[in-house]
Amino acid sequence: MEKRFKLLRIFGLIFKVIAWACLLLGIVGAVGVFVAGTAPQAPGAKVPPPAIAIAVVLAAWTLFFLIFYTVSELIKLLLTIEENSRKE
Repeated sequence: MEKRFKLLRIFGLIFKVIAWACLLLGIVGAVGVFVAGTAPQAPGAKVPPPAIAIAVVLAAWTLFFLIFYTVSELIKLLLTIEENSRKE
């Protein structure tokens, strides 16, 4: 049987790749914040503690990961439902 909705399958794959890229960027960003946070600061500079900044970076990028991954899985679910509804 021929697969339908090829473009939707491609979008599902693209969303999954973006999700994993977000997770990787979050980890790299957290390491970058840690390195920048441990560097000496100018006297009187108002910077947040590195632990708080790292937590915010990781939380934001993890949220992006979850959103994109959920969308990709939702597309996969809808395509599977469509395929199963056509079977006899």
